[in-house]
Amino acid sequence: MKNIDIRNLAKIGVANVDVYKTDRRKYSKYKLEGDVTFYRSKTNIDDKLGNEDSQYFGKFGYDRYSLTTSPQKSFIYYFDKNGKSLKDAKEISINDYVCPYLSIWPKTEISLYVKAKGTSGGEEMLEYECKEWDKNTQTFSKTTSKLNITKKDPEVTNNTRYFKINIECKDAFENDISIVAKYNNQIVGRLIVKANSKLYRTTIQPVLINFGQTASTELTSLSKHDDFIENKLLPYFNNKSFNQAYIQASLAPTTKTVTFSLDEFMSKKLFFTDEGKLRLDRSQKLAYNNLIESRFAAYNSDAQEKQTINEELMTLAYEMIQGFKDKFNFGKTSDLKKAAKFYEEKRATNAWKSDKVNKAYLKYKELKKKYKGDNSIDKNNITYLFYSNNLESARTKGEKDNVRAFSATGFGTVHIFNHALEANKRAEKEKKQDDRTEALIIHELGHAFGLNHTMDDVAKRSAERIQGEIDAKEKEIQNFLSLKQKSSEYEKYIRLDWIYSGLYDILSKKKEELSVESFESSFLVYFIKDIEDKCWYYEHMKVKNIFNSVILHMEENIDAKVVVLHDQTETEQEKQERIERETPLTFNLIIQTRRNEITALQANKSRQEKQIGIVLPQTETLENFLDYSQYGDADGNEAAPRNNKFEYKSFYQWQWKKMIDTGVKNNYLRLIE
Repeated sequence: MKNIDIRNLAKIGVANVDVYKTDRRKYSKYKLEGDVTFYRSKTNIDDKLGNEDSQYFGKFGYDRYSLTTSPQKSFIYYFDKNGKSLKDAKEISINDYVCPYLSIWPKTEISLYVKAKGTSGGEEMLEYECKEWDKNTQTFSKTTSKLNITKKDPEVTNNTRYFKINIECKDAFENDISIVAKYNNQIVGRLIVKANSKLYRTTIQPVLINFGQTASTELTSLSKHDDFIENKLLPYFNNKSFNQAYIQASLAPTTKTVTFSLDEFMSKKLFFTDEGKLRLDRSQKLAYNNLIESRFAAYNSDAQEKQTINEELMTLAYEMIQGFKDKFNFGKTSDLKKAAKFYEEKRATNAWKSDKVNKAYLKYKELKKKYKGDNSIDKNNITYLFYSNNLESARTKGEKDNVRAFSATGFGTVHIFNHALEANKRAEKEKKQDDRTEALIIHELGHAFGLNHTMDDVAKRSAERIQGEIDAKEKEIQNFLSLKQKSSEYEKYIRLDWIYSGLYDILSKKKEELSVESFESSFLVYFIKDIEDKCWYYEHMKVKNIFNSVILHMEENIDAKVVVLHDQTETEQEKQERIERETPLTFNLIIQTRRNEITALQANKSRQEKQIGIVLPQTETLENFLDYSQYGDADGNEAAPRNNKFEYKSFYQWQWKKMIDTGVKNNYLRLIE
């Protein structure tokens, strides 16, 4: 290029121009006419997701709300272009700007594409500004140098220029940072980067479960980890999925292994054989999870005898409950007339004294002398992968569905069956680049960390359930008011009515849902008449404010004084609760109690209603880890048609938060120091 003497610009036809301050926008043939959006890849610019976005592999977290591929009402978790929360928005349109979210680990950098609506080329005129969230002002207003934004040279493909920026995270930051794109000093786009000062880690503990003729006498370790878990699943967890939520995993030093008696699990009706293969009865998934967890905990702490006692106690507890239900069926809701009838017939006393209940109780009482506490699996900073080559899948009897893996929501454990492991082996044998098995297990790990399916409107179900409780309590109030006006004779049955209906929950539990503490504190203590026995159970349970055999006493004499056991260590709040429970119930008091309960339920329902609609039909997210890849078949049926565009790739930013919240609350996660 020819050198130009800038001191004499007028001589070459350029006058009155400060070359150091020229506004390039003024002389550019490009102008920016619409909002600017940030994209995770070049293919993503065309709104391609799943396997059509061939340039995004989950290395960083990226979430851009879409009216078509995001759960519909989830926009309440996002911000608009001006940095205002959309939490109170009722709806949005295609013209509304919703900020995308990015997660980036400290001391790393990534590139994003930038595209303006309706124009091409004006993106080079953009300026970028970073501001950190200020908790005091509730705005993005704090100056920050933690992120460095650099424009990159445009990429040219088929005569089209693609504009990119490089985002370098120079250091961790405590609050979210907003990156705004400005044109003519006006905000035309915004990206929010999630705070990364807190990074989390969990230890994945693999456990190989075998089922054979003879149970193990102890827990042992394998000489090496399963290749799939160590070399495929772990990298997928750390580099293509949970890393998006600032969560990493490390493997436990060894894989544990144990053999359980197949006959014993068959006798518990957990398994059945179908098509020549061993299956878990799908309806027994929770029972299976609880049994595997407690059995493993027993082996891990050399407490098999302790576990045997616990299981025998729960068998006897369940026998007592079933025997009691044979003669006592009061129901869930208040019914003073029914309570009066049950009182006259001493229905609860007779049920308690029945042969079936009494025999089970005497065995329970004797066995309880050997009780040394429950076996609880250690989940402190640990996530468990229980996998089995013996158990093919979970299946509904008479159906052909195949559940290849499952997790109880929020439990921090995943169960993987042979059907999933064989799918991975087939892919390896055929030398296919197939990570669907890894993605399947990440799906279940999402459940383990508290996430629900994207097609499942949990809030709607919760709101409907709560409304049912409100309706029932309002009906109770009307019944109380009606009886109060007619006669006061039923007032003396209010407490007994309350206790009768309160038994419903414990009487409705399945065997696998019982524990020593829940059984004794919600059922047994109401019937133990001997005060020495009562105190013994009370001390064992370490539960305060337990009624002193109130049902038996009150069925002997409806006017009997209610006594609540307590000790000298009770707090002021516990003392107040005890006094309230000992205070005789009147119509006015129970009506006010129900009204207070309704107020609390209505507040909870209101919270749930704000979440209704955060849902999308199956497969339509195209890539979210909590979706299904097959159309309309939540049973894991591989014969169901698949969405060919679907490929697991991402979590939403509100799912990032939920997983961290669940992991921290339940101690599955620890901070990376």
